[in-house]
Amino acid sequence: MLHRGLGTGVGKTDLPVGNLPGIILQSVAPALVQTGRPTLRAVQEQLLDVEDALWALQALPRQLIHRDAHIGNMLFRDTTFAGWVDFDLLETNFRIFDVCYCAAGLLAAQYTNSAWRTQWMSAVRTMVDAYGEVVRLVPAEVVAVWVAMIAIEALFVGISAQRDPQAAEGTAAICRWLFEPQNRRCVAGDRVSGTSWGVFLAARTRGVGCSPIGGYHGLLCPALTRDVAGSHGPTQPSVSSPHGAERLCLVK
Repeated sequence: MLHRGLGTGVGKTDLPVGNLPGIILQSVAPALVQTGRPTLRAVQEQLLDVEDALWALQALPRQLIHRDAHIGNMLFRDTTFAGWVDFDLLETNFRIFDVCYCAAGLLAAQYTNSAWRTQWMSAVRTMVDAYGEVVRLVPAEVVAVWVAMIAIEALFVGISAQRDPQAAEGTAAICRWLFEPQNRRCVAGDRVSGTSWGVFLAARTRGVGCSPIGGYHGLLCPALTRDVAGSHGPTQPSVSSPHGAERLCLVK
């Protein structure tokens, strides 16, 4: 229901428009090379291998999204989901971003548990199916789930690399695991045909220009430097948005 509510705000706000492919390919990928660490360089090379698919994310259906949709920002009454908090990263972006971000956070939480990784594959398909029951997905969005999660994990590899390149190798391991062919098939399931993938890639488009700047160690792009406030982990302390959105709360 979150996206049904946020979807009414498209074109009615001055909130930023996200360009995740631009961040990944024009800021994160070069930064990984500069670390000089072979593991991080390997992630950079894998990202370039799927460059067309990353840019194609920009052509997916877009709307206003939460942008920090991890479990730490969910409210519960006992065991029943009750609502969301932390809307200070709101932006317009491809709408499956929030679903993929939440799924990526669940993966990172227990990545070293092999049994959990197996369960996670099924959980992703369940999450996408459940979302599709509320917001009708086009085939390209189902195809793009795998690519979107790679882009999200790559973003956090880049942020980690700026803080501590050695520690970033743990985050890089998650990204590289997602690249394994069997995991791509499991995430997408058997619902995705070669034709759907081809249509998705054909939608490749370049987003707005995005170049490394000052700010968070020169890693992130002008309109999105606030992204560092997001995390896969526990809820971060409240921060003020340049658009005046504080730690808002949406409760069912």
